[in-house]
Amino acid sequence: MIITTAIKSLDNDPFLVTWNLGRRCNYDCSYCESHIHTNYSPHSGLDELIKSYEFIKEYVNIYDIKRSINIDFTGGEPTVNPNFWKLAEHIRNDNPNYFLALTTNGAWGKKNLENVKKYFNGVTISYHAEADIELKNNSVDNIIEISKTNMWMQVNIMLHQDHFTECVGVYQRLKAHGISC
Repeated sequence: MIITTAIKSLDNDPFLVTWNLGRRCNYDCSYCESHIHTNYSPHSGLDELIKSYEFIKEYVNIYDIKRSINIDFTGGEPTVNPNFWKLAEHIRNDNPNYFLALTTNGAWGKKNLENVKKYFNGVTISYHAEADIELKNNSVDNIIEISKTNMWMQVNIMLHQDHFTECVGVYQRLKAHGISC
């Protein structure tokens, strides 16, 4: 007799939605293929975003999903959509039990750092050495600030041969703050 437990254990895994909000990005990294990002793609409107969120909720209800619901926003760069923070607020207010995650370059300013802390449970931040110096500084500062919270965080340093020494320096700076990369 064969007893299968793997299928049953999957029932406990979170229900994961990876939500690509579009290709628009404030960076133009050489290693990122054009089908992933542009600096001109249109943004989705708030009504369209909320309609998509309502579809996710309906799907969860129809299939009677009892597991943790995780929504991970990605793109391009999700935070450049002018409707993104309103969407995050809407979802958080509508369902505070959803685990909201953000995959980002972390280049946002202080106001949006507070929004990340307020609306999100986790964040993946990628440091891109080809970016503008101000944006790179914002990324590192935001990584350090988020590390002071209880929020789940993953940091990726996108190594680039022309910026290798810089990447090593960022790694060492973050490590000195006790941040794993």
